[in-house]
Amino acid sequence: ISAFFNAEPYSPDGFVTIDDVFEEATSMPVWGKSWPWPSLTKLTYGRRLGEGYYFGAGVKIGKSECVNQLAHHVIVKEQSKIALFKLEEKPAMTARRIAGKIKHKQFHKPDGDFTQEELIDGVSQLRDGVVLYDKYGATAWDELKVAIRHAVVAEGVEDVVIDPLSRLTAGMPAADANTELERVSDELSSMAKDLGFCFYVFCHLKAPQTGKPHEEGGRVHSNQFTGSRAMMRSCYYMIGIERDKSPDLPDVVRNMSSFVMLEDRAFGMSGRFNVFYNMDTGDYLEPDMDVVEEFNELRGG
Repeated sequence: ISAFFNAEPYSPDGFVTIDDVFEEATSMPVWGKSWPWPSLTKLTYGRRLGEGYYFGAGVKIGKSECVNQLAHHVIVKEQSKIALFKLEEKPAMTARRIAGKIKHKQFHKPDGDFTQEELIDGVSQLRDGVVLYDKYGATAWDELKVAIRHAVVAEGVEDVVIDPLSRLTAGMPAADANTELERVSDELSSMAKDLGFCFYVFCHLKAPQTGKPHEEGGRVHSNQFTGSRAMMRSCYYMIGIERDKSPDLPDVVRNMSSFVMLEDRAFGMSGRFNVFYNMDTGDYLEPDMDVVEEFNELRGG
């Protein structure tokens, strides 16, 4: 009798009212956390928890330096912790390279201008700021996602890096690899929203069908990302890194990259800006005006 007379209208799970979301919907927009590159902060309005960023570049174009500079920014500038799942680099080398960003030294080079004391001091500063993962080569997503959850829940990490994504599908036939990348992208996006962390995925690119190869400064397009369809659906941003590393070019030109905003689900922004790799300090930051002027002069304006 009670069920009959007190019955409420049926509503499927998932429906909400304006009152349910009123407080969140009427709060003023705020900037997210900054990037190491002010131009990217401006383009994205900062980094926000729950969002994902896919970076794509050709072979040896600058993905690893991008990861290391981001890690330095999170650890040193924000005094926070980052988890690095670098599947093509041993953790000890990762530690050397990030410590080099702290000391502005090339700690990974045998002829680098540094002492062991500087190296020890730089690496020591990483103790409370980075979670490393030692799984060189092919890695299964079902193992990696457990490690990511641990890093976020148990270690307090808010920034998670996977580099490169293709290691999760190494050895798979093309059809199976695409299916797996769709699963990875969907589950990673859901995890970020549920647990509240930012993720950064670094991807290899398919070779351009026409025009210059990526190693000679060819343009990066969204559909060149391995697993690009899945990424476009599940991520907030896709960013390409372009660089001409032809050996006959002057160092200033060879070491200048362009970051290009390809996809922006949140704000629909687009744009590009330069990032310069300093061979003396290892910094991978937006260039000073004198470097820009030298670059423009060497490139003929």
